Amino acid sequence: MGNKGLNGSANSERASSQQPFRHPARLPALVLHPVLFAIYPILALFAVSLQELSPDQPRRALVVVPLAVVLLLAILRLLFGDWHRAGLAATAIVLLAFSYGHIYLLLERVQIAGTILGRHRYLIPLSLLALLGLFLWLWMARPDLRSATRTLNLIAAAAGLIALLSTGLTLLRIRSDSTSESLSALALQTHLDPPEDGPLPDVYYIILDGYARQDYMQSIFGYDNAGFISF
Repeated sequence: MGNKGLNGSANSERASSQQPFRHPARLPALVLHPVLFAIYPILALFAVSLQELSPDQPRRALVVVPLAVVLLLAILRLLFGDWHRAGLAATAIVLLAFSYGHIYLLLERVQIAGTILGRHRYLIPLSLLALLGLFLWLWMARPDLRSATRTLNLIAAAAGLIALLSTGLTLLRIRSDSTSESLSALALQTHLDPPEDGPLPDVYYIILDGYARQDYMQSIFGYDNAGFISF
């Protein structure tokens, strides 16, 4: 009898010590992937445009976009009554919003029976129907998405880390690149001596680039180009 009691207590202690590992589904799964997926395009765009942007320019987007996604997630939570289903719906909206332009450009030259697929009149209804189908499935089937939440969190976090790593590597490359400094030194050493008795040639310097707005140039660069705008 005593041996049975000792064996029973030992078995219960062993079972209780192993319980957290046998039931990983009971571990909390925070719904982070909608926000992480929304941050990734901002970081990726900043990584490839780092030579044209200052480090503080993505700051506004990194604040406004996650706040908007959190608000969207809260609204969907009221609709579905579950954070995990609301998270999947929010991630679908975020991915569609950030990938719609790429899908449009990809299908812009694709034709089927003389019909170009890359048109808003086709893509917008199809996108809305896909979202509606997902929403109906989440509403009617009410699946348990805790495992999917963990997987999506991991994927979104990995994408964000890749974007941050790319940004760091680009910064190191810019700092180690001496091309711009050598070109500046060459420009300072170059002297043009025009003829004194002849006419000077007409020189046209064409820059194939965009032109910033007047208010942007005034606030960022402190340059007032009102005279040029009103010319």
